[in-house]
Amino acid sequence: MEALSVSDMKRFLEFCSKDSHSMHCYDMIYVLFWTGLRASELCGLTLDNIDMNNRMITVNKQLQCINHTHVVLPTKTANGERTIPMTDGVYESFQRP
Repeated sequence: MEALSVSDMKRFLEFCSKDSHSMHCYDMIYVLFWTGLRASELCGLTLDNIDMNNRMITVNKQLQCINHTHVVLPTKTANGERTIPMTDGVYESFQRP
C-alpha cells in the first residue's frame, strides 16, 4: 500500500470542496491529511487539546466504538501521545464554524 502523493491529496480536497455531498467533511479531511492524525485521534480531540495561540495540537486520547458505545480511551501506545504543530491551513480549519 502506498501513501497518497501531495498532488493526489490536493485533488481529493479540491473535489471535496466542490462536491455537495462532501463539502461538510472538507475541514476534517484536510486536518487528517496535513497532521497525520488517525481518525480516532481526531474524533477524540477536545478543546483542551487544541492550543490556538501556539498553534499546537496535543494528542493524548482517541474515540473508539466498543460494543456499539463510543468510549474515549488513551492512545494505544505511549508513542501515540504527541504534540503536532498546526500548518496555516489546519489553523484556519479549526477556526471555521
